[in-house]
Amino acid sequence: MESVTVIVPARNAEKTIHLAAQSILRVLPDSGRMLVYDDASEDGTSKILERIARADRRVGILTSRANVGVATALNTLIDAAETPLIARMDADDISLPWRFRHQLSALYRGDLDVVFASIIMFGKKRKLVQPQAPFAVSPDASSYELLLVNTLPHPTLLGRRSTFARVGGYRDVPAEDWDLWIRMALEGIRLGRVAMPDLLYRRHPQQASANKDWRSAHAAQAHDDLCRRLIGVSSSGAFAGLSGPSAEPFELEAAIRLVDTVDRVGKSFASFTDRLSMRRTVWLAKHRLNQVYGAQV
Repeated sequence: MESVTVIVPARNAEKTIHLAAQSILRVLPDSGRMLVYDDASEDGTSKILERIARADRRVGILTSRANVGVATALNTLIDAAETPLIARMDADDISLPWRFRHQLSALYRGDLDVVFASIIMFGKKRKLVQPQAPFAVSPDASSYELLLVNTLPHPTLLGRRSTFARVGGYRDVPAEDWDLWIRMALEGIRLGRVAMPDLLYRRHPQQASANKDWRSAHAAQAHDDLCRRLIGVSSSGAFAGLSGPSAEPFELEAAIRLVDTVDRVGKSFASFTDRLSMRRTVWLAKHRLNQVYGAQV
């Protein structure tokens, strides 16, 4: 089985990085590696990482004196990795014990290039524990889902390192993960998601998905290209309506039309699990439009 490198960007993560690292190292194969990019942390993150690296030879640390951001940190880590497979992890999440055994099996069995997993979200309060709907999705259906919502949790990624080079890696745009998945889908890279949760995902207000707007001309163009590829027409501004609260009326109308189109396509998939996942994705897109704009879709 091919070796894997887990890449972890970290900034001011002294409260969570030890638990995150231990959760990975307990299940990482002996041939695997964990590479952490300490992005100019101003707390005790670097000292904790040094202790972890001294205790486990599989851990490597890259550091920066200036804050470079997530996209640059991830690209640097991918360039530094030497294994055929790359996995992702955030510095405040927890990988579950069966993660790699489960995902590696799915990668090979499903002939996938990149595999994601469902997650269990948690926060400081017990009532915030919330499992994601446990739906698997195939490469064919995942491309359509990406037209509406990013349903592929970034820190659960496990895939072939070569796929990142094919699309030029991460771009420094809002929601850099959604943008990357869309570009991968455009290249015919096979993206899938397994139903079983493989990660505990910590929610906090600073996450991009909790912030204001994901507008980006580059990401919008990639979205439009994928829309043309899959349904044969331009998305005509739908990305602005789906990704941020400041869309113009015509962009909101385009988003609603696209949701309806993807809904019709989703009902035609032969796989029951794909149809189920697509139904959930359409509901998520409609819920967001209703929540942000008050649009009754």
